[in-house]
Amino acid sequence: MAARYDVAVQDYNRYLVASLEKCDSEKEVIVSKIDALAHSQDELRGIRDTVSRQSTEILKLQQDSSETRLMLQEEREKVARLMNENAVLAAQGDDDRSKIASLIRMRRNEMMQDDAANQAQKFPMRVSIMRPGTASNPKRGEPHSMSLRSVVTEYAGSNHVHVDVKSSPAEIDAIVHQPPPSSTLVSALSREIEGLKQQLDNQRRAYEHERAIRVCEERDRHQAQEETLRRYAATIDHLQALQNETTKEFVTFRHHSQISERGLQGELEKHRQSAEDARRALVKERSAQTAGIQMAIQNSDTRHHDVISSLRADIDDRTASFRREKDALMAQLSDFEEECRNLRAKVQKERTQKKRLIEQQKLENEGLHTEINLMKQHLRAVEKKIYFTQVRGNQQQQQQLQF
Repeated sequence: MAARYDVAVQDYNRYLVASLEKCDSEKEVIVSKIDALAHSQDELRGIRDTVSRQSTEILKLQQDSSETRLMLQEEREKVARLMNENAVLAAQGDDDRSKIASLIRMRRNEMMQDDAANQAQKFPMRVSIMRPGTASNPKRGEPHSMSLRSVVTEYAGSNHVHVDVKSSPAEIDAIVHQPPPSSTLVSALSREIEGLKQQLDNQRRAYEHERAIRVCEERDRHQAQEETLRRYAATIDHLQALQNETTKEFVTFRHHSQISERGLQGELEKHRQSAEDARRALVKERSAQTAGIQMAIQNSDTRHHDVISSLRADIDDRTASFRREKDALMAQLSDFEEECRNLRAKVQKERTQKKRLIEQQKLENEGLHTEINLMKQHLRAVEKKIYFTQVRGNQQQQQQLQF
């Protein structure tokens, strides 16, 4: 029975050790998963910081784009103003062309009506203009440019008409409607109109080129921003999905580990109950064995006492007969005494053996109690280890939940 109890205790201890090793391995797996989850959360935090920085940069770019749009709107307003000025200048050019045409017609009529001498006396300006070496006559082969106000001023001076430089357009038109002295005014006006047209065309082409460059740059920058936003959004979605999947796996594993832990606790209670029942049965069996041994010792003592009593009675009888037959029974008495001594030695030997048996049983009982105490200590140590393991696991779970 003790051997079976020892085998059961050893099996139970091996089972507890295997269960603890399994719990430790599962705990290590959980800790590794928690570390991986923490690493992924650190990466997600870094990506979120990067996204926040990119969002600030995007806000700056949006502000720059808004400022660029404002500048573009200002440029558009400027272009609209220039277009309006161009339209006004075109209208003025048309008016000037009509005026020049009327002046040319009037001049041709005057040339047809008057002769060359009267024209030379009447218009001395032409002679001064066509005279070589004068400062007002441009060199041959060089482009001649003259403003409308200078031509009108020169025309008014040649006809002895006082014209202020700050005169109104109506006064200038009145002066221009007067018959021109020569074709200098017509050529100056046409050259000035052509120069204004060319300048306006150059400004329009430069503005259109600059506007096309700005539009291309704005489009490329907007496309790059959209691509960056799409890439970061995809990365964030992927990391969020990984985090959700890892959290789901961790919750499932924690649920299964709790279920397995409850099962192990139930099995541990069952094994503890079975160990307690085995201990009680062993105590009962040892008590029964002790009672049987004590009963056997008492029976043996009673039997030996009866034998001794009978022997004493026999000795008394033989002593009486010896007294009567002292000489005849001396030899028999010596033999009987020798037999008594042998019986006493045998009884003493049996008593010594019984004492040794009792001491051995006591030592076995003490050893059994020592083994039971050691098993109790081992069970307490195992329970403490399981309790600390559970407490550590609960603390880690609480730390994970807090994290």
